Amino acid sequence: MLGHTLLSFPVLASFSITTHFRVQNSFIQYLDAHQASFIEKLRDLFFTPFQADYLLTFLLAFAMIWNEGSINNILSDVIPSFVSELNKTITGKAVDYANGMDYFLISLTLAVSSAALWNFILLKHQNNQAQS
Repeated sequence: MLGHTLLSFPVLASFSITTHFRVQNSFIQYLDAHQASFIEKLRDLFFTPFQADYLLTFLLAFAMIWNEGSINNILSDVIPSFVSELNKTITGKAVDYANGMDYFLISLTLAVSSAALWNFILLKHQNNQAQS
């Protein structure tokens, strides 16, 4: 897990930092003028407006860990991973294409459901902004 964290951290951190540049100074000053608590500032400045961005960051992190092959293959003897099991069913002495297709369909279903969840939350967020 530490290897995955080290490999994916620069991409995810730069995405999150870039997202947070969209917070406007006037909104921060508005909340300061009304003496909003720290929790209210976090909620109104970051959590509420960037829900879709945080979900995308989570999906990117999950996809990086799920599909990253080098660390998964190195540690596959100690910690079984999805990618190493998929590789075993497609290449090598124990080729089993039916099992490989099952693994592929699981991965495809997960990817499609993640994209659908991302689209649903994005549409919900846009509808909430349109109503405001």
